[in-house]
Amino acid sequence: MLARILVAVLALAGAGFLVVQERGARAADRITGAALADPNPQRLADAQADLATATKWNPDTTPALDLAIAEARAGRFEQAGARIVTVTEQEPENARAFQLLCSVAKRYDSDLAATACARVRVLAPPVGSLKRSSGRSTK
Repeated sequence: MLARILVAVLALAGAGFLVVQERGARAADRITGAALADPNPQRLADAQADLATATKWNPDTTPALDLAIAEARAGRFEQAGARIVTVTEQEPENARAFQLLCSVAKRYDSDLAATACARVRVLAPPVGSLKRSSGRSTK
């Protein structure tokens, strides 16, 4: 009897966890939709509200970066840049974040943009700079 109760409690806990994860995934999808859609003040406000839900139980920074894209597309470059800087502080090896910061910061802070662009070149060097053989015969 005790084993059945324990199994039921564990099943309910697992179901609750999955519900929370599903809500977070849907919120992240809405944020991505805002980044891909034409700039819309209401959609941007909704995406900002969804960020807390999307990141509550999931440490992924993609929703924050997608929200920054939506903000930048709406002309809120400094707000987007600040959000991306937060991500780069959390994940100093995130090449996507530095690439976005490089692009966005060019609109309001050339020094920050230069620093971010330099970091991108370190994290993701151009393919030609790898100095590897092209695989072709030199004969």
